[in-house]
Amino acid sequence: MIGETEPTSRKNVLLILLAAALVLSLYINLGKVLLGSRYFALLADAAVGALGGWVILSHLLSGKRFQMLELFAAAFLILGLILILHPNVPTYLAGIEGYRSLMFQMIGLFIGLRAVRERADFFFLLRVVAIAAFPILLYGIKQFFVLSSFDYALIASNTAGLDTWQLFGKVRAFGLFNGPFHLGLCGGIVFWLAVGLWLEGKRKGWLVVALVAALACVASLTRSSLIALVGSIPIVLFAVYRRFRFKVAVITIAVAVVIGVSSFVLRTEWEELDRLMDSISSLESIAEDSRLTTRFEGYQRAANVVMEHPLGIGMGAAGDAMSRYFEPYGKIHITSHNLFLWVLLETGIPGLVLFLFVAYYLVRAVRSLLKGGELTIGAISAGMLLIMFIAGITGSTIGAYPVNLLFWTLCGGLCAHARRLKGESSPSHAH
Repeated sequence: MIGETEPTSRKNVLLILLAAALVLSLYINLGKVLLGSRYFALLADAAVGALGGWVILSHLLSGKRFQMLELFAAAFLILGLILILHPNVPTYLAGIEGYRSLMFQMIGLFIGLRAVRERADFFFLLRVVAIAAFPILLYGIKQFFVLSSFDYALIASNTAGLDTWQLFGKVRAFGLFNGPFHLGLCGGIVFWLAVGLWLEGKRKGWLVVALVAALACVASLTRSSLIALVGSIPIVLFAVYRRFRFKVAVITIAVAVVIGVSSFVLRTEWEELDRLMDSISSLESIAEDSRLTTRFEGYQRAANVVMEHPLGIGMGAAGDAMSRYFEPYGKIHITSHNLFLWVLLETGIPGLVLFLFVAYYLVRAVRSLLKGGELTIGAISAGMLLIMFIAGITGSTIGAYPVNLLFWTLCGGLCAHARRLKGESSPSHAH
């Protein structure tokens, strides 16, 4: 019955292994710093790759047909492998690292589709991710106030430029991730997971997790993530709970008032928050933002490159912090600062079309959930998609590891449940 969570099957070994891989991905940077090698993160990739290979090979051997979503995702992944060999890609290392950033974590979609066999499995993954991410989000809030030597070691282990780590003269919180943008996105995703878990069981502890997730998003001083989080709330409430739109309107206004009052109080205490709020408070402030204006300059250059290379410029050529591979060889590299532009630049029009088909099937799965009366998972899924797509307008959300792995895995899970729900409600299954 919808609204009740049955115990997770103990025989679902794939689900347990997937949960372990997700936890490993969240904490992998600890090993990277402690062992002094940025390539330690490949251990998590190996786990995901092994699980992905297992489920895909098992499905092939079973003789069953793949879903259309899987076929489009597979075509996108195969196209990326081919584009590692693009003439604009200077070395195999550059192409492989670019592929890892943009595409590799999409394997989680295939695993999620196979691992989530029943409704309880999906909520099991939600609980694992939310609980595992909670200490990292708390740690990110701590970083807003004080940074330790270990925090600076985390920064030194990454290749992102100094401007990524600072805003308004302050080092931004980043948790255990590769940058503040990643922490902001993780906060937004976990916020919706926690809200969904609260809706499912009405346990108040999940509201604490949601609050901490929202505060971590603020602590990251990442405007795109904050706008995505705040913007997703009314959109999800109005789209999902249509029969209660008056109550939703009241709740939205109440939440807006609380955010407004708390923002006013907090911004008087911390100059960084005051400047952050000012920077997103009006169109005039946004238009004068140098970080945003430089993005538009990059968009114009990217548009010219797309016109000249409609089939793409190869893997890594639009990835964040990848210019060091391309510029010494005089190759084209443009930091995209946009989810869809990144896909278009690296994989061309064919890649963008495939990616849009994947996005279409994800949105369709959410609609199926809502039509089937699965409002809780529908709200979680809609919130998660909005976080990634809204923040993706000015940021490369699809390459923000490990949030991208969490995203694709949970997308696989929601699609699995949507398909099962649709099958259960079809006439052929009615008894």
